[in-house]
Amino acid sequence: MTWPSPAARRRLTRLAPAARARRLTRLVPAARRLTWLVPAASLTLSPAAAADNASRRACVNAFEQGQVARREGKFLAAREHFARCASSPCPRVLTGDCARWLSEVEERIPSVIVVAIGPDGRDLSEAEVWLDDRRLPTPLSPTAIDLDPGRHTLRVLAGGGTTPVEEQIVLREGEKLRRVTLTLRPPAPPAPPPAPPPAPRPVVREVERPTPALTYVLGGVGLAALGVGGYFAYAGLSKRSDLDGCKPACSTGATAEVRRDLLVGDVALGAGALALGVAGALYLWRPEREVAGAAPSTSFVVAPAAGGALASWAGAF
Repeated sequence: MTWPSPAARRRLTRLAPAARARRLTRLVPAARRLTWLVPAASLTLSPAAAADNASRRACVNAFEQGQVARREGKFLAAREHFARCASSPCPRVLTGDCARWLSEVEERIPSVIVVAIGPDGRDLSEAEVWLDDRRLPTPLSPTAIDLDPGRHTLRVLAGGGTTPVEEQIVLREGEKLRRVTLTLRPPAPPAPPPAPPPAPRPVVREVERPTPALTYVLGGVGLAALGVGGYFAYAGLSKRSDLDGCKPACSTGATAEVRRDLLVGDVALGAGALALGVAGALYLWRPEREVAGAAPSTSFVVAPAAGGALASWAGAF
């Protein structure tokens, strides 16, 4: 069992390419229907004929899958399928179109050349380079890498404390030999250590003895009483000296006035003295109270920094 027959092959070769493509679209479904007969036919065919039928079935499948992959923009997969159906074991009616489509896909496949550069500007052939989800062979190949059109991610690692570099690229159909250079950056300088906190300010405890308000009140009252008592005492003594001329025939009213003034003066002087005494006692034995405070302080700190040093001054008052 051979497909297509020699007569059909001769008719197809005489057709124009467009007409041949239309004829193939009718022949391929028929060929796929024939593949269902292969398991049954292989029971009676020789091993060589069964292998030939399996090879033709693989050719038809590659013919179809290559066109599907090409329409979806998966040119690398399409190239594999077209290369399979363009090989000599496949029928000549398929190999011609597969070879033409293979050439067209090859023109549309983009390619890149990946170059890894170290911080010193030299090539890093031993760098670890990742393309999308696969690691490229080490050492890094200097030849171009074929890729499908679209977005791709390149990442390079070289160790030695260098910072990894990642770059995203977008490849377009037919973009050949695009050079992508990944330059590793030197390791970032270590962060400067944090400045030490300022030394705690020494706490100075001050003792104060506030004067009670009652001290001022009693002191004022005592001074006023002394003033009143002094006035009446002076007035009483003056009036008593005036009565020396009328003794012993002085009037009762005059002697009573003198006694009153002297009594008021004595009482006022005694009350004033007592008030001043109490005020003085309250002042002398007033309670002590501690007041917490901080002494003024300053600090000057010098810390290493990238490219030099960092100085800071702080003060508290």
